[in-house]
Amino acid sequence: MITPLSTNPEVTKAGDYVFRVCFTDDFQGKIMTAFAHDDSVAAAAVILTNITSYYSMELARYFEKTAREKGIKILWEGKYKEKVTDFSEIVMP
Repeated sequence: MITPLSTNPEVTKAGDYVFRVCFTDDFQGKIMTAFAHDDSVAAAAVILTNITSYYSMELARYFEKTAREKGIKILWEGKYKEKVTDFSEIVMP
């Protein structure tokens, strides 16, 4: 099996003939952190996560973990549901 979209690191551990053609969530989280810390020299970040998307939740989790390891302060974490159009509850609580 070759999957173009399975970013969960556990997917390819399912068997000897399971492959992916995309980057894993943990790798993407590390690269996002490297960009924020090394390239943009960010000292702080805000994380806004789509809680109806496993991909979004995992990516946020890995980003938060690696950001904290690099000393990036997480100022705020917000959550929203997919297809929401009114973000006033998040932006102006």
